[in-house]
Amino acid sequence: MTGDFGNVRGFIKETCKILGIEPPNMLFDMSAAATDTTLALCSSDGKEIRIRKEKPTIDTYFAVAHELRHVWQIRTAPNIWLKDYKTRDELDFEAYNLQPAEIDANAFATIAILNVFRRRPLFHGYPDYIRAKIYDRAREISQEEDE
Repeated sequence: MTGDFGNVRGFIKETCKILGIEPPNMLFDMSAAATDTTLALCSSDGKEIRIRKEKPTIDTYFAVAHELRHVWQIRTAPNIWLKDYKTRDELDFEAYNLQPAEIDANAFATIAILNVFRRRPLFHGYPDYIRAKIYDRAREISQEEDE
C-alpha cells in the first residue's frame, strides 16, 4: 500500500468485508477529535468514521482498523463490547485501555497491520500486562478467523 487516500478507502472497504459490515461514512475531518494526535475515530452510533486528512502512515492504517473494529462492535454486539464502556476522559490510561472494547480493537488492528505491512505494533508506553492482553486477544481473533 502506498500513502494516498484512495488506498485508505480501499483498506476500509477490504477491512469491512473481513468484518462483515457495510463501510461507514468516511469524513476526512478531525475537528471533533479528542486530541491533536488522534488519527481516526468513529461516531458513537458507528455510522461514520473520521480520519485525519494528511499523508497516511502505518499509524493511520492502525487507527482506521481500530476504529472499524469499534464500528463492528457497535453494530454486532454493543451489549457485550460496550457494556459499561467509559471514554478517555472518564478513566486513566491503563483503565481505559483495559476495557474489553479497547483490547479487542487494538488486537484486531494488530492483525490488520501484520497482514498488510508485515509489522507487529509494539504499543510503546503500554504496560506489559496490557500489551500481553492485546496480543492474546489477537491470537484468539486469528484462531476464530481460521475456523
